[in-house]
Amino acid sequence: MVAAVAATLVFAAAPLCAGRITKEQLQIAPQCLADVTVRWDLATVLGEPRVYGNVKFENLRGDDAGCADGPRIRRIWLEGETDAFNIRARLYVPLVPLWPEKPGEWGFNVTASPAWHEVVYGKQWDDEHTYHACREGVAKYFFEYGAVTDFVLQEGWHDFIAISSEAGPC
Repeated sequence: MVAAVAATLVFAAAPLCAGRITKEQLQIAPQCLADVTVRWDLATVLGEPRVYGNVKFENLRGDDAGCADGPRIRRIWLEGETDAFNIRARLYVPLVPLWPEKPGEWGFNVTASPAWHEVVYGKQWDDEHTYHACREGVAKYFFEYGAVTDFVLQEGWHDFIAISSEAGPC
């Protein structure tokens, strides 16, 4: 009986949220648009963050040559909100799934368990191109009280976006 209870506790996860969002006609490569669906599951297991995300694209539109190589997206950022300390904050959680080979199929990803100081990012008001890692306390607050509201695609062919491991605005 004790072993069964212990096994249950080890695998029990407290979900922040799980869901999916579909956006139509997003640019996934030069001269190529598609409907993109992202699904995610953010939780904590034994007090540590757990992050899973996946993606699929459908209804390709555009130049055949532009769409031939498939999506050229480097990273997907889940965009979320929290009202930490009476201040509404927009925060981001990175996902790096492998894109599917064909439209209509889900890609591949494994559940990650990053350190708390590497799971939630913010942007400075005057720098839209750099995501700064948030401190552990902010990340934990977001996982407890935050909500995913959108996603942002980080393209691989332009719009270089830097990632800073140093704590920034949050």
